[in-house]
Amino acid sequence: MFEQYLTPEIFTPEILKIIAAVFAGFFGFKFLVKTDTKIEKRRRGAAELAGRYREMGLVTIANLLLDYSMGDYTGMAGKVYGFYGYAKENGLNAEFEAVYEKMLAAKLQDPEERAKLKERVS
Repeated sequence: MFEQYLTPEIFTPEILKIIAAVFAGFFGFKFLVKTDTKIEKRRRGAAELAGRYREMGLVTIANLLLDYSMGDYTGMAGKVYGFYGYAKENGLNAEFEAVYEKMLAAKLQDPEERAKLKERVS
């Protein structure tokens, strides 16, 4: 039925190049979309983690993750350097102390958690 159309003249090098280009373009586009989806998922996860860290009081780390999630690598590098200077001067005690105080205050508000803490201390 299609034998009349599948003659050797139809498969010229130009036609084969066009067919190969279409296939390469299709699979290349598919690969790029899949890769972009992975990157978006990773960045969305970093933004969610930054929100959790901010709630806990780890503001410096949250800001680093937000810069990463937005793709601001220059800003992130500057904040990493600033965080290094901060940690070198003050140690991480100040930030962790703030997180500890915030978590302790939250636990002391709940009567069950307060009882657990009292039991641990005694």
